[in-house]
Order: sequence, then structure tokens, then C-alpha cells
Amino acid sequence: MEKIITFSSHPKVLNILNRCQLYIHMILISDITSADGLHILPEVKYGTLFHRKSSLRGPTQGKPSKTDWQSWRSYLGLLEHENKLQAPLGEWISPSHQEWTIFYHPTHRHIYELNGGIWFKTPPNFHQVIWTPTYDASDNTETADTPTNLVPATISILKNHHQHYGYSMVHHSGIRSTPQLSLFSQLASCNIS
Repeated sequence: MEKIITFSSHPKVLNILNRCQLYIHMILISDITSADGLHILPEVKYGTLFHRKSSLRGPTQGKPSKTDWQSWRSYLGLLEHENKLQAPLGEWISPSHQEWTIFYHPTHRHIYELNGGIWFKTPPNFHQVIWTPTYDASDNTETADTPTNLVPATISILKNHHQHYGYSMVHHSGIRSTPQLSLFSQLASCNIS
């Protein structure tokens, strides 16, 4: 946070970013990126975080205003180029404070969701001619077996379909090998005025 102060002497801006960051329980930039570390999650720009939550307990922040979220999106945009992080994150090497609920099985290419202690499995849809497999939410079935060899995944939802958005090959340890910087440290490396 100290670095961003050198680029923006506006306490109002820092307060806005802090309100948004606290509201979504974000500590590190990886907390708001896709599992593959390439994208900032679209929903985070609007104040929500689907399919994972922090296991840490911290201050409770009321919902920031629409104007706050506009500023938040503007500053997050400084970290991206054409909807991709300018500095993608590396592989995970230690546990994350986030509890993931969506996973990918790299061998079988199934998406797994843990919901209320029950595993649901969705097979890939290969009926469409596209490079990235899609997953029809209506094909999701409960599975009695506890899946193994899963990696955290991020999906985007298109109408009633899930589209695979990215996954990370985790060494089942969790945090990325790229040094984890706070949002403020990331923004400090941008030219903010």
C-alpha cells in the first residue's frame, strides 16, 4: 500500500480501493484471478466472487457504492492488457486461504463442484467445434466417489452452460511461485496519477 501512495496522494482513492478489497475479502492479487493466473475474474470487478471464499476472518465491510466499483474497475484495468494480466501469475507452491469449490480433472476433463459437502461432476461437451470444451450445467450429476487428482478451476457461466475458463496445475500446495503482491503493490508498479 505504501508504494501506491507515492503514485496517488489521494486518500479518497486509497479508501475506495480498500473498501472494495475488504468487501470481497481480497488479500493478494491471486485472490481475484482465474485459477491459471492469467485473468482478473470479471465478477470481481462488480463486487462478487463466485465459487470460492476466504477461510480467514477479518473486518466486515459494507457494500461499496456503484461509484466505488467504477473506480475499482478503473484501477484493476491498469493491471490488464486486452483482458489478460500484464504480469501473469506463476504456478502455485503453498496453500491458499481461499476455499475452492470448482475443480478440474486434467485426465478426464470433467468439472467437479463441491456443494454442501456433496461432489457433482459435469462431463465436457464435445458436440461443439471449439478449442475450449464447454460444460452443460444440466449434465451435472452427483457422484458418490471422492474425486482425486483435481486442480482448482475457474469457469465462466454462459446462459445455462459452463465454459471452462482456466485451471492451474497445483502441486497441491496452493500459493503461486510468482511473488504474491498485494493489489496496492501491483497498482504501484503502474503509472497512477
